[in-house]
Amino acid sequence: MIRALVVFCLLCLAAPAQAQSGDPAAIVREAWRIEMASIESYEKDLPTKLASPWEAAHRRKLFTARIVRLLEADDTDKKREGGVGRLDFDPFLNGQDGTIADPRFAVTRQAGETASVRVTFRNGALKTVIDVAVRREAGAWRIDDIRPAPTKSAPKPESLAEILSAPG
Repeated sequence: MIRALVVFCLLCLAAPAQAQSGDPAAIVREAWRIEMASIESYEKDLPTKLASPWEAAHRRKLFTARIVRLLEADDTDKKREGGVGRLDFDPFLNGQDGTIADPRFAVTRQAGETASVRVTFRNGALKTVIDVAVRREAGAWRIDDIRPAPTKSAPKPESLAEILSAPG
């Protein structure tokens, strides 16, 4: 009995260490998995629509407390003003919709509690690139910002946090 208790305690202590040393791209892949399932549930007009990563059902699991607060403030503004809010597109897709194919995830920088994950994919014929900032929070990686990669027409695109922080 004591031996089992000791093993259980060691496993409990090891779990946070494993979460902290995990792959920072895993949270981005999970958000994309949820996003694609949500889009598919609407495209196929399923009777039960699946929640997107932006909805309350997934926010605390996927995003840092900072982004959750900004999303919740935007929700409050939407309800009060009856509009679409500051976020009128999907930052994961860098657009409102499309035909998404061949997503690739690569950790481009990792230093301590922060990392960057580059996501490349095709949206129809258009190659799209977004950079996702992730941060360890409460022992797990969480998404802290999303920014489209710079282009000639948008050399300094706004990030998710910048859009959500803008005066309404």
